[in-house]
Order: sequence, then C-alpha cells, then structure tokens
Amino acid sequence: MQYKHSIPLALLLALLSSTPALAADWQPAFVPDNAVYVDPALAFSKSAPIKFGPELEAQIKALQAKSGVNYYVWAVEAKDAPTNKPLGVAKADEAIAAWGSQKNFPNNNYALIVWARRAENPAKGGLGVNLSAGLQKFDVA
Repeated sequence: MQYKHSIPLALLLALLSSTPALAADWQPAFVPDNAVYVDPALAFSKSAPIKFGPELEAQIKALQAKSGVNYYVWAVEAKDAPTNKPLGVAKADEAIAAWGSQKNFPNNNYALIVWARRAENPAKGGLGVNLSAGLQKFDVA
C-alpha cells in the first residue's frame, strides 16, 4: 500500500511539534519576605509600563506588622483569559494554587490581591482577592 500523503503529513507533524505553545502567564515563586510581585511583562511594557515603588512594599509590611495578616500584591499580564470566571479572580486562584503548597506560605493567614491586565488590551483587566480560611470567617471581602 502506498501513502501519497505521508510526506506532507510528516512535514505537518514536524512543524507542529517544533512550534512553541502559547506562553503561560507569569507566576512568581513565593518568597516569604516579599509582599509585592510584578510581572516583568508589565514592568518592561513599551506601551504601558507598571512599576510600584518601594513605598508600597514598606506600607504593606507595616500593615502586616500592625494587623498580623500576611498581605501580598501580585500584578500580572494575562495572556490567557478564563471563560468561567472574572480575570482577576482566576489569576488569584492560580496564584494560590501555585503558592499554597509551598513550604513557607502562610495558608491560614493571608490576603492576596491580584491585578491582572490583558496582554492584548492594556486598557482591560481585572482585580481578584483571595483570603485564607482564617480571614474568610470574618466576612472580609
């Protein structure tokens, strides 16, 4: 049996296997001493850079010392958009999924605020908050 289409099919498979997949959104490693995380794609954006000054980190750490709650701010450029929930909420959920299993993450005492900006349109984005179970019992939302 001869396969007339075997060469084009082999070529197509070779091209597909060498094409990089869509890049996943940035997810920083959790560092216990950091309160502010900014996606390099936002920080170095040519059209609309986002930079938080060191004052924000200092203010959050002061709030942490006063309240005893571990606050984290995460700004990310979203390349993929969820279809089943708001963008900011989805990115907050992704952050906790990535950080929650890490050894030094305070699973019972945190407030994570995520601001996500769409990669294809910097004028659009979303905000999400994820609270530990210990804070959820206080109806903080």
